[in-house]
Amino acid sequence: MRKVFPPLKSPDFFDVDNHAESRFVITQIVKNKATTPAYLLTGNLTIKNMTKSVSFGVDIKPKGDNVAGNAPKFTIDRTDFDIQYKSKKFFEDLKDDFINDEITLAITLNDKKAI
Repeated sequence: MRKVFPPLKSPDFFDVDNHAESRFVITQIVKNKATTPAYLLTGNLTIKNMTKSVSFGVDIKPKGDNVAGNAPKFTIDRTDFDIQYKSKKFFEDLKDDFINDEITLAITLNDKKAI
């Protein structure tokens, strides 16, 4: 039997009716001492009006008057952003009927070059 979960837009997950926007604001870019990816990017990730600092590697390249980059996929803990649906951290009686707390994200960057 196939399990049916609420849509990701529902109040059980991202609650987009009340939190239509998530955002990532860069706070620091540091040249990575390793060769790949070229930079370590740190910023504030806001989901459901909850903000946490996250860091990940990214290669940033010039693209005309802009800079662009794709970050390798990285994971966050959804419970840090009050996404509790079927989480073992909040519901002890789930047995094998739980959903992992890790969410995989991929961020694409595109912005004007700094002067």
